[in-house]
Amino acid sequence: MKYQGILVAELLTFVFSTGVVGVSSPASWATSSDGVYKLSSFEAPVKGAGNPGSGSTWELQVDDTSSGHKQSITGFGAAVTDATVSSFSALSESQKTALLADLLTTSTDDGVAFSLFRHTIAASDLSGNVYAYSDEIDPDLANFNLKTEGKDMVSWLSQFKSINSAIKVVGSVWSPPGWMKLNGVMDGTTTNNNLDHKYASQFAQYFVKYIQAFKSGGVDVDAITIQNEPLNSQAGYPTMYVAADESTSLIQNNIGPALKSAGLTTEIWAYDHNTGKFDPT
Repeated sequence: MKYQGILVAELLTFVFSTGVVGVSSPASWATSSDGVYKLSSFEAPVKGAGNPGSGSTWELQVDDTSSGHKQSITGFGAAVTDATVSSFSALSESQKTALLADLLTTSTDDGVAFSLFRHTIAASDLSGNVYAYSDEIDPDLANFNLKTEGKDMVSWLSQFKSINSAIKVVGSVWSPPGWMKLNGVMDGTTTNNNLDHKYASQFAQYFVKYIQAFKSGGVDVDAITIQNEPLNSQAGYPTMYVAADESTSLIQNNIGPALKSAGLTTEIWAYDHNTGKFDPT
């Protein structure tokens, strides 16, 4: 998924508080990339149809009754990419301390206490260069290496965990190493931007070794997704097309068993795509 700036995930985010003890009606806040709204109180309309910001036409309905649909939430947070790591690392020590307090705690007026971070496994479209943790053909993954970028990622996530040990970490891969793909490269292409299934077991072990390497660095990976935006084959940055039935097979026959065999309890979250692509087929 694409994220704007360092950590902002959407152009406009609305957060609603419902069903909380002592709260009799929903409240709403908004944050926008243009800075007009910054966790600002926002009067949300309840009827109509149209775009957010047009109070007379936009439809918003919240069912907080006992019969209303309820969905479990694991956490709220943001993305950590190579661009995030680079930007954070450029800060002074005092700036880093202030930033982490704001992001991970409620000890400051602006503290948001993020509880979940989704990070990139190797290169993404927010990396300075294209790289994997195993760049050359290596069926045994004997030369698996996090490289400087991966080690820096571990360092930052470890700092997050040291401030709030309850933080959940989710890893998402934009593309496996190019040699595992039919097109031979990590970047997307119009044809053959798919996993070469003769390397399905190596693809599974790639996740195992990544999880183990992060754990050695002090970061437990709580969950993985096997492919960021699996229906996206865009060229110019790492992508890979993974069909729904292919994803099912890889998880059931390769990645799931590999994690279990390695004694790992990391969860696998399926279909890591934008909300506009709600049909994985």
